[in-house]
Amino acid sequence: MILIFVPGTPTPTYRWLKDGVPVGDFTTSQYYKMHITRREDAGSYQCLAKNDAGTIFSEKIDVTVAYMGIFEDLSERSVSVHSGNAVVLNLSPIESVPQPSVTWQTEEGPLNYGIKYAETTQNQLIILSAEEEDQRAYRARAINTQLGKEENSAFIHVNVTGDTLAEVPPEIIVHPESMKVVRGQQLIKLQCIANARPLYQLVTVWLKDGLPLESAGVTFNLDDPWNRTLALLNANLTYTGQYSCQVSMRSGEYPTIISTATIVVQEPPSFATPFRSETVGDYGVRMELPCDVIGVPPPYVTWFRNAEALDMSSDQYSVRDDNSLVIKKLTMDDSAMFQCLASNEAGEKSAYTWLKVKS
Repeated sequence: MILIFVPGTPTPTYRWLKDGVPVGDFTTSQYYKMHITRREDAGSYQCLAKNDAGTIFSEKIDVTVAYMGIFEDLSERSVSVHSGNAVVLNLSPIESVPQPSVTWQTEEGPLNYGIKYAETTQNQLIILSAEEEDQRAYRARAINTQLGKEENSAFIHVNVTGDTLAEVPPEIIVHPESMKVVRGQQLIKLQCIANARPLYQLVTVWLKDGLPLESAGVTFNLDDPWNRTLALLNANLTYTGQYSCQVSMRSGEYPTIISTATIVVQEPPSFATPFRSETVGDYGVRMELPCDVIGVPPPYVTWFRNAEALDMSSDQYSVRDDNSLVIKKLTMDDSAMFQCLASNEAGEKSAYTWLKVKS
């Protein structure tokens, strides 16, 4: 059930939209009851509220429906890796909402994670510095925590070939990935998973804009003893920058290798100045309705009259560089609800005012 509360006099009537399409007529009920049994019921829901003053729309509410399928490919397969190198085992595709929690295991039971094993944010299993004892069968166990349902993938058999004694120079197998995140809403995880033989000789160090993280003004955790996963906590706009991992050998035998990713922290739109609930103007005069909005990146603004986008091709309306709406000459038809919708990659926000035109 979704509840919307919009005060107004006279009491508004309400109409719900799903993905922009009406799902019923206007009613006096503030509730929308959903008996969700199908994946098709997932979507973006929004309410229109209407009375004699005009019409406005609510913020959107995203509704998801939990489900879990089976692994698309359940046929066993084999992969070969040269001794000392790394092998990447990919998770077979599986449809699941929310995303499943994944652990890897061998035919003998749960995998004992240690220096030789790494799991990526894409749920891949990486076996580092492969040796004869790694010649086993591996499979993934996926659990949908919302449904309490689990599925097992097919086994992947790993074969190790070649010289078991040769040194292997350092190589980054999983590089940190550039990403855009919303301020304070997402845990940022960067991975830098490297391979070498001997594996214990590897050293991984993280930097932001060339500075050690301790001096970079960010709050962070390193999620494992080998610094393979960097977690950035409570990200704000100052976290934007270049994050690099430097991988070297303790012996100094090989050159340091570096991989860099760009993190951009975005901020959803917000209104620096609240809208007036009512705005009064005289018939025939020029009117300006402010929309003082901020965000990163700068929001794009669309103006609405009674929940319908204004036609900016007419001479009656124009939008200034500061996003204010200019009404060239007020008419009685301009007595309506005017709403400013600000959108950027991080989200959207709207505000409205009731414009009353005096004759």
